[in-house]
Amino acid sequence: VHTCAASGLRVEAWSSPLNSGDLDGGGAGGEAAYHFAFRIKLHHVGRGGPIQILGREWEVYDSKNKREKFIPGYQPIYTYGSRHGHMPILLPGEGFSYSNIVSLPTAHGICRGSFAVQQLTPAPSRQQKEKGAKE
Repeated sequence: VHTCAASGLRVEAWSSPLNSGDLDGGGAGGEAAYHFAFRIKLHHVGRGGPIQILGREWEVYDSKNKREKFIPGYQPIYTYGSRHGHMPILLPGEGFSYSNIVSLPTAHGICRGSFAVQQLTPAPSRQQKEKGAKE
């Protein structure tokens, strides 16, 4: 679990190995033989206004420290089987979670990455709107 004080974003991550029969392929011809499901939960714990998750950047390494997967340049979040990326907007107290699968040629690996977060201007309250309409 990691919390960034500047953006108010808490990130939680879990992973678990999948059985070799859970996915097609793997093992033959140098293909990845080990599959892992992972789940990422993002939670806005800040006190300011809304934030938007603009994207993420990940690097996945096998146990031999060889980079197997790289998601560059803060791309939108894609979930397993999805064709559309997500750039969620979170109000304080709200969360967003997603799951995906990664395959490696070794039984262990490591993942590191980051999220691009933008602080949004809070929407005006009803009182502010009423005051603005009177002026």
